[in-house]
Amino acid sequence: MMSLAKVASGAGYEYYIRTVATHDANERGNTALGDYYSERGESPGRWWGTGLTSLALAEDAEVTESQMWALYGRGLHPDAEALIAAEVATLRAGGMPAKKAKAQAIREKARIGSPFMKPTVDEFSYRAECRRAYEEWNLDHGRGKHAPIPDEQRSYLATEVAGRMFDDEHGHPPRNEEELSTWVAKASRPASKRVAGYDLCFSPVKTVSMLWALAPREVAEKIEAAHRAAVVDALRFLEKRAVFTRVGTNGVAQVDVEGLIAAMFDHRDSRSGDPDLHTHVLVSNKVRRPGGDWYALDGRMIYRNIVTASAIYNTRLEHHLETALGSVFFAERPQADAHKRPIREMVGADERLAARWSTRATAITAKTAALAADFQARHGREPSPNELVRLAEEATLATRGGKHHARSRAEQRADWRAEAIETLGDAEAVDEMVAEMLSQTVPERDEIDIDWLADRAREVIDVVAEHRATWRINHIRAETARQLQGRIAPQAWETTLEQVVSIALDEHHSIARHVVDRAPMLPGLTRADGTSVYVPAESQTYTSREILDAEKRLLVMAQFGGGRAIPAAAVEIAELEYAANGHKLNPGQRALVHACATSRRKFMVVVAPAGAGKTTVSRVLVSAWDGEGGNTFGLAPTASAAAVLAADSGAPALTLDMFLTLAQYRPEALPPINESTQVIIDEIATASTLKLHAVVKFLTDRGANVRGIGDHQQLSSPQAGGIVRDIIESTDSPTLTKVMRFIDHGEAAASLAIRDGDPAGIAFYADHQRIHVGTLTEAVHNAFRGWRADYAQGHDAVMLAPTRALVGELNALARAERLTRAERDGEPVGAEIPLADGHRASIGDIVTTRRNNRQLDVGDDDFVRNGYRWRVRFVHDDGAVTATHIGSGRLVVLPADYVREHVGLGYANTINSAQGTTVDRCHGVLTGRETRAQFYVMLTRGRAENHLYLETASTLDEHAAYTYDAIHPPTALDILTDVLGREGTQTSATSDARAARDPHRLLAGEADAYLHALGEVCEQRISPQRHAQIAAHAETLARGVTTADAWPVLRQHLAVLELSGRDPLDALTKAASTRELDSADDPAAVLDWRIDPTGNHSRTDAHGPLRWLPEIPPILQRWEQAHQHLTVRAEEIAHQAGQIREEIRSATGEQAPAWARQLRAIDPELTAEVAVWRAAHSVSDLDRRPTGPVQRAAADLREQQRLDAAVAERVGALDAHTKVWRKTAEDIDERITADPYWPTLAREWSSAAAAGLDINGAARKAHADRVLPAEQPAAALRWRMTQTLDHAAELARERQAQQARELEARAQAALAAEPAPKPAVDEQALYVAARDRLRKFRPHQAQRLSDVELQHHTQHWEDQLDDQLFDPEAHAASVDIHTAQEQREQILQRHRALDENARAIRLAQPFVDTAKAAHAEHTKRRDELAKARRQLDELHRVQWIARRERQAAVDELAEQANKTADALLAARKPAKEAAAATGIPLERWDAVLAKADNHGARAAELERVDTILANARTVIDRIDRQRAGATTNLRMIREEKQRRDQLSDIELTAEELARAVVNNEPEPETPTPTTSSPKAGAQQRRTQRIRGATRPKFTGTDNSSGYNPPGQGRSSGHGPSM
Repeated sequence: MMSLAKVASGAGYEYYIRTVATHDANERGNTALGDYYSERGESPGRWWGTGLTSLALAEDAEVTESQMWALYGRGLHPDAEALIAAEVATLRAGGMPAKKAKAQAIREKARIGSPFMKPTVDEFSYRAECRRAYEEWNLDHGRGKHAPIPDEQRSYLATEVAGRMFDDEHGHPPRNEEELSTWVAKASRPASKRVAGYDLCFSPVKTVSMLWALAPREVAEKIEAAHRAAVVDALRFLEKRAVFTRVGTNGVAQVDVEGLIAAMFDHRDSRSGDPDLHTHVLVSNKVRRPGGDWYALDGRMIYRNIVTASAIYNTRLEHHLETALGSVFFAERPQADAHKRPIREMVGADERLAARWSTRATAITAKTAALAADFQARHGREPSPNELVRLAEEATLATRGGKHHARSRAEQRADWRAEAIETLGDAEAVDEMVAEMLSQTVPERDEIDIDWLADRAREVIDVVAEHRATWRINHIRAETARQLQGRIAPQAWETTLEQVVSIALDEHHSIARHVVDRAPMLPGLTRADGTSVYVPAESQTYTSREILDAEKRLLVMAQFGGGRAIPAAAVEIAELEYAANGHKLNPGQRALVHACATSRRKFMVVVAPAGAGKTTVSRVLVSAWDGEGGNTFGLAPTASAAAVLAADSGAPALTLDMFLTLAQYRPEALPPINESTQVIIDEIATASTLKLHAVVKFLTDRGANVRGIGDHQQLSSPQAGGIVRDIIESTDSPTLTKVMRFIDHGEAAASLAIRDGDPAGIAFYADHQRIHVGTLTEAVHNAFRGWRADYAQGHDAVMLAPTRALVGELNALARAERLTRAERDGEPVGAEIPLADGHRASIGDIVTTRRNNRQLDVGDDDFVRNGYRWRVRFVHDDGAVTATHIGSGRLVVLPADYVREHVGLGYANTINSAQGTTVDRCHGVLTGRETRAQFYVMLTRGRAENHLYLETASTLDEHAAYTYDAIHPPTALDILTDVLGREGTQTSATSDARAARDPHRLLAGEADAYLHALGEVCEQRISPQRHAQIAAHAETLARGVTTADAWPVLRQHLAVLELSGRDPLDALTKAASTRELDSADDPAAVLDWRIDPTGNHSRTDAHGPLRWLPEIPPILQRWEQAHQHLTVRAEEIAHQAGQIREEIRSATGEQAPAWARQLRAIDPELTAEVAVWRAAHSVSDLDRRPTGPVQRAAADLREQQRLDAAVAERVGALDAHTKVWRKTAEDIDERITADPYWPTLAREWSSAAAAGLDINGAARKAHADRVLPAEQPAAALRWRMTQTLDHAAELARERQAQQARELEARAQAALAAEPAPKPAVDEQALYVAARDRLRKFRPHQAQRLSDVELQHHTQHWEDQLDDQLFDPEAHAASVDIHTAQEQREQILQRHRALDENARAIRLAQPFVDTAKAAHAEHTKRRDELAKARRQLDELHRVQWIARRERQAAVDELAEQANKTADALLAARKPAKEAAAATGIPLERWDAVLAKADNHGARAAELERVDTILANARTVIDRIDRQRAGATTNLRMIREEKQRRDQLSDIELTAEELARAVVNNEPEPETPTPTTSSPKAGAQQRRTQRIRGATRPKFTGTDNSSGYNPPGQGRSSGHGPSM
């Protein structure tokens, strides 16, 4: 296997000298590295990598100490020491001063890119103060100033200094261990944060190391060689697929490099001295582009391919061992955690020996953890990395009784053999085990053909698609490597791997989600493989047709209307009944229940954050629905969740799996499903996409209403999922916003911040001392102690951890405590039974069942479910257990086999199994590798308190003290902020596709690409000779400028000057002569600024696609291809910026991000400008500063200042709120105003003060309780003031509602106060005029309809438009069009690829035919020769004349055979090269050509999708025409109603009389006409007439007007009877 760790610059390399090279001796003294190797027989480190050529180093050359110091410590050429010395000698001989000579030598001979900064110790830093304390202690004790200090005393002095400096800085002592540890971690960090490289550690499985340690020496050497060969195979893969660098703004361009530079160090044993063959490969972060410039390695690609590289190492190690040793075999061994994949170990190894060589390391780890806990208790802080190393050494001594001296290979092997003899009994047993491991029968491999490859490809896709909705080639390649382990011969592995990957990614198995750089390809802006530098290598994503179709159908189903809705009154009755039982819905819950019950949407998802009261919602919803004659049942992803749903809602519930099983095999066993059925799916976000689609489709097809309840920001499905997020974002999904679970209002608010990924939420837990730090073992023990204290006090508490291994540790501690308590109280322990998790249980223990078993009844209506917790009441002789269910108290007898396989201790649970659990207090362990979803779930289980126990210090080995994180130790806040940054939920294919088109995510990259491309294009237009001339001139003006970090930027600037007609040499000269450059850190950056301080790089004042981007220089029009490339990029930027502007303008309410809401209400256009700026600079929505962080580039900074000024002019200065409240904050705690959260808090204070609250008093009262935490004091104060600020927000909402009501009342009063119009003079004239006008219209025209008819028609057309909006036929046709378009494009791509393959085959065919002919001729001659030789052998020796003649014939045939063999060899090479160039196996050529030439089949493929497209478009056109007709009719009716609303009572009465006469209807009974305002009562009058009228019965079919009555025109065929 392979692990990966970053290595820090500076001292980070020392581990590879101290620990790897000398192998844990740590007593180097003055002994040279080479001396130690020769004395002890250890192999020295060796160089590796194709990048060594650029450094004039040879592969496999020995690595020296000075080379490590230079390359990994300082970032210089490995031979810097020798190169500098030689150059200094030369320069000194020429009279140059020593200091200047050394500086020039470093710059010109040793520098390879930007060197690492040398760390400095500030005069008054923590390190400097510790140094002074150490010196003073030595002097006080009569010792030398720099004498070594005992480790324990050194730690006490460091703690004393830290405590004193913390008090000086904060004005009070540290509140707890976390605060002091955090302060020490931050104070210990060196100034330089450069990464020197990456440590790739390759280690075989344990059984390989066992065989290597005990086998004969020649066998051991073969194993070492096989291990090294496998390491090289993995590294070759990384060099080929994962080695790039990034250049340009924000590293926008990913470009090729020459190769890796790495130092390899072999390691033979573990810290405990056990055999552990492994190799550290220290990959340098320095890489060189083919052009000669040095840059940093793109680490993203290494991390992305680490799993694949590890799988390749594992597989190739098996192959190399099989090749070298013959009869060895690996077999899968299941791990203790069933959720993890099996490990392949060598067959024949004795488990007893493997256990011995594992338990010692465990003992050392445990002892180190105990020492670290004792250290933390004594010092009040966690140990530093170096202190942990010393504790680990002490633990090693304590557990093995002697110092681990460096041993020679012979000494190690002797010790290991002695231990093996001691473990297995005698030497013969050891030899028998080794012999057995070396004499296994290697099974026959499968015969590989196209069908076998296709089967493997399907297996790979099935495994990958089960756990993710989208994938990349690295996922497929890693899984393929795993699938092929042990199945194919070593020599066929590489070819087979690529063939399976190719098939798995073809159009039959994977659908490519296109990653497109729309700009045309341009030389210099593509990688060697022809791909764009602006598209990361192998970033193409894929999905499956099954997943894509399921997602599309779910999104369509979420839009469907036509479901059953119940009256709002029924919901209100259910609310009253619920309230009568002492409960009451809050406004959010009430709105959500009404939305679910009264909506006609068949499928709806509602959002319920943790603790928001979804239990209440589900119970009232069921009561309301069933009260209206419906039936309800529930579904949930797990059996335990289904049981909870049934108990909470009062409706029966099943698991999704059980429902689908019954639907397929026993549908009669399902509850009734029809139009009156409501189905509630709980925890819907944890359901997989395919499963959810199958369930929802089955239910909605039968008319049921489906209501999904869950939270897409909690844990998601372990299988491919994520579609629930898309449903929520694309539909009206009601959301509960008020959290009800927590006792502390501040915790409720902070939990929502954690849910949204806002680090400010962490402050609540730090403020309440809920964050506990230390080593992982200490974290586990402290979590247990916290749980034990709560449990003893009678609280309902739970322990959580991210992994089953940590859960096992917590369970073991809890059971040990129970047994100790039982022994103390004199209680018998009783019989014990082994459990599935490796623990044991007896009477009184809490256990958990891990598998559903419907055969084990729990009462009359339940069964044993996965996740149920039980207390053991009796242990039977056969191993069965009688247990009581915790919660219901029901008894069950668990059979012995079920106990052994599916029962474990249940004191603690994994975080992933705890979603849905609610307790009083929660104690959770975190390693820092969790996701936000896990973090959020863990922090929301407890009502009263939630504590987290965080690993912030590692106890693994000395290596950990030299990693990047050890030298730059992260604080608890750093670690938890990183956790919040890992969302951890599933991403659907739909989300992935949407993100690929999201302008907010794309614009920054497009802008950076435009800038980089512009610079590269300008540089390419300048000849190499002119570049050399410019560089030489620059060096004469400022020595070393061409090796400065900013030289590439300045070089592009000078190229722009050259193209614009200015002399770059003159510009350089003038800039350099302004003033001196010797003091500049980067002279190139200074010159660049002096030439043009505006940041436009001397381009024209006109701007490009964005205000701060330069335009395309007109001179580039000479080069059409380059100009077109830049033009397309500029157009794409403008297009994306336009999309963002339109989106922010049309956003409503909560759709607008928080930073935009106030500004958007005042100036939408400025808001759109700021939104574009933020997107172009990747400013997070959580950053409430209008333009985000201050920019460094001059042009960007100028635009940022302009936008900030414009925002300040509209909504006030950015610091307006902070200025108002600064004195209040500083009076409370000066550190508040330094917290990044301070501007947000000040803004909330202003809002609360505007609501009339006393913020000064409230803030001081909140602070009076206790001191604010050292980190995030403003955020902590905000959570303390939650009730005050939430009350202010509620007052503000009430005030806004009151203002709206007052405005409405004033408007009504003003309308009522309008003077009444004068009465009509001649009522008869009005009647006659109305009659004559109405006779001009035909029946059923809007003017001839009565008010009641108009209302009826209005309702009809509105209903029809609603139906058309959710028309399933339209949605289905839209899906068909989208799918058919994608299929058509895929078919065309497949045809193009087929034509290209056919063309390649036809080009290669002549070479292959020639080779085949040569082979046939050679075979013929060879057969003739063989026949002649047989005939010669048949002649008797005495027939010498005949034999001589026959021998001559044989000789001639042999000569001919040799010639044909030569011809065959000559033909084979070009044939092989030509065949390889096609990339297609020879056996598939005929099939490919036949497929390419089958134009009929190809045309039929296209015709099929074209037919689907045409049919779907016909449906869409028809529905569009219907919709247009309905819209026209509705518009005409509304216009007529508006006209009538303008009539006075007299005019309206006259027209009604005339309408009755014209329509041959009875005259309506109307009140005596009076004069009034036409606006005041028109609507009320019409309403009265409608209510007083009966529904009319219309006849007549006149349809000559533009208006089409329902049922009469082209727009409807199913309107009401007229």
